[in-house]
Amino acid sequence: AGILRRLGAPPAGSALQEIGYSAAGIVVAQGEAVSFPIGTRVACAGSQFAHHAEVISVPENLLARIPDGVSFEQAAFSTLGAIALHGFRRTGAGLGESIAVVGLGLVGLLGAQVARAAGCGVIAFDPDPGRVELAGALGLGNARRLGEVDAAAETRAFTAGAGVDAVLIFAATPSDEPLALAMDLARRKGKVVVVGDVGMRVDRSRMYEKELDLLISTSYGPGRYDPTYEESGLDYPLPYVRWTEGRNLSAFLELLASDKVRVEPLIERIFPVAQAQAAYASLKGSLRRPAVLLSFPAKTGEDPRRLARSVRLSSPKPLSSGAVKAAVVGPGSFMRERFLPEFRREKVGEIEAVVSGSGGSARSAAEALGASVASTDLEEILSDPILRLVVIGTRHHLHGQQVEQALLAGKSVFVEKPLCLTRGELDRIREARERSGALLAVGFNRRYAPLIGEMKQRLSRLAGPRMVQVRVNAGRLPADHWTQQPEIGGGRLVGEGCHFLDLAPFLVGSPIVSLQLERAGPGADPIPFPDSFVLSLRFADGSAGSLVYTSLGDASLGKERIEVHACGASLVLEDFEELRIHQGGKPRTISRTMDKGIVQEIRELKAALQGKPSSLISWEEIEAATLWTLHAQDLLEGRG
Repeated sequence: AGILRRLGAPPAGSALQEIGYSAAGIVVAQGEAVSFPIGTRVACAGSQFAHHAEVISVPENLLARIPDGVSFEQAAFSTLGAIALHGFRRTGAGLGESIAVVGLGLVGLLGAQVARAAGCGVIAFDPDPGRVELAGALGLGNARRLGEVDAAAETRAFTAGAGVDAVLIFAATPSDEPLALAMDLARRKGKVVVVGDVGMRVDRSRMYEKELDLLISTSYGPGRYDPTYEESGLDYPLPYVRWTEGRNLSAFLELLASDKVRVEPLIERIFPVAQAQAAYASLKGSLRRPAVLLSFPAKTGEDPRRLARSVRLSSPKPLSSGAVKAAVVGPGSFMRERFLPEFRREKVGEIEAVVSGSGGSARSAAEALGASVASTDLEEILSDPILRLVVIGTRHHLHGQQVEQALLAGKSVFVEKPLCLTRGELDRIREARERSGALLAVGFNRRYAPLIGEMKQRLSRLAGPRMVQVRVNAGRLPADHWTQQPEIGGGRLVGEGCHFLDLAPFLVGSPIVSLQLERAGPGADPIPFPDSFVLSLRFADGSAGSLVYTSLGDASLGKERIEVHACGASLVLEDFEELRIHQGGKPRTISRTMDKGIVQEIRELKAALQGKPSSLISWEEIEAATLWTLHAQDLLEGRG
């Protein structure tokens, strides 16, 4: 990712802590494989990256080089320009065709200029006289005020009675009136493209009589909301996707360079970032022009502290008796909502630092958790000698590398499952653990559940082999969910099925010696790796078992059911809240509040850190569960 010092055009009224999505500045540091050299002037985009901050980190596909002659102030509009440009491209209009623009806000004024630059005749409408006047100042002479003119009659006169080839709606209102108006303005078999956030109840008769095409324009163009393009840097081949969001950014900058689109008349005022509150307050007033910018002070020499990836929020807090200093890496929803509240209640350790992928999320989580340091740099945090424990809750593809780093730094590690996604990562973790001698635990919490403990105790008194069956009614996840992405989540077998390849041998009391897999065929919503499969297991003591994992079931059915049969007894656990014991012809039930073992897992972690007797999962069990999970994944992918 490039790191920028920039000027940014703020969004209207965002309530997020990390705000802003259109910016321009100078590359001051490079990530690996980034082609923009340090010192390059760039525009950048993305609500998850191009925030209002002095230093930001942006992936390459969301950067575009600023041409000579284009100022930072102009380039700060590039994302908004790309939105307007993509909307125009959706019309398919070309030289000599006619375009109507409905809504002359900031993006509408850019869109009208883009259409004119493409050689189209442009007529535009807005109810605000100031915006109509501003359009005239930009050379858009056919701008009209709604309410003062008959828009349909004006459009017929503009097009010799035919109606326009396409209408671009840039308005923002819950009303359906802009859509109805657009259909009145379009010619027969014309197009209506919705860019703004407007009401979408369609008058069928209007659309039917003219056989209109109604299209939606999504943000900056192809690539938007695709993490493989935006975050992983995989560009779409130009011969097949001519205009991506990145190429739209560059195209808009060229329009600025050639003076075919002007943005200076749109700027009300440029505020220093120290006056950001005043800048946002000004948006609530009646601005003569629709844009304000935030500027950051220029630097003659880069202060290394400004590129620091860690921020100290407070002095280190004294340790309570028996606790350790901990760093949380990846404070996602599971960590924040389930694990860390119990971690703090059990007084396992003081959270000294929080590491996240963005500075804003790191700081927000650090403040919520009472941590002293917020950071985006794991290596820097690991260098702190007072830290003894690293708790990792990042996305799955980061686990292996982060566990290895933490172990080599001499830290104890707790990592949410899975441990890693590849055998190579497992080999490196094994070596790092042997070199460091540090404690390593993985979040296979099911084994610590109280009713699993009850099952384990009863099974220990029963002779002979066991039959174990686990059914997981997992529910459907969208095909684009991050856990389904091979390079990030690894799929649901690796991400969740691993729980049960730890749990089954734990209950049986014997290791797995063989595994076979059958999978269901692809459904209507194809995903990279099937998430409905059956694993058949054999254990060293002659026991056998199966894991049925499916996304095809109904949500009214419980999620997890575990059956174990041994020596004339049958134990059935339903969703970790009801255990039915069938033995001697006398069934009985043990019920309790659902408990999947997270609290006991944390207690065992605390005991192990303090050198006390603990039932924390052993390395041998972690390694075995991981190896069998990776073997099952090979079978799932057809490599077995």
